[in-house]
Amino acid sequence: MSTKTGEGIAELKAALATAIAELPPRATGGVFRLPIDRVFTLKGFGTIVTGTVLGGEVALEDELVVRPRGLAARVRGINIHGAAVDRAIAGHRAALNLVGVAVEDLARGDLLARPGR
Repeated sequence: MSTKTGEGIAELKAALATAIAELPPRATGGVFRLPIDRVFTLKGFGTIVTGTVLGGEVALEDELVVRPRGLAARVRGINIHGAAVDRAIAGHRAALNLVGVAVEDLARGDLLARPGR
């Protein structure tokens, strides 16, 4: 394989695509949790948080709680890799547009979860 000539690159891409296609689907069961790694504001959108969904799933309009602070939030929007989606599942890197919390109320390391969890 050569990155200079491109020899073997097509075969590598095909092998990677095959390996990915053979992976089992991600489980959406379990308890939703997303540790926040970034918090920011976008004009016209409000509070945005990003992180990796560690378990379960989250959908538009879901009610969440910020732990350990106990603040209530609602999911207004979800983006995965720059594309708006209706839900995110375990393993997805996601950006959530939240209603009910301000940027200054949140910090890196806070955890989003379902109420009562």
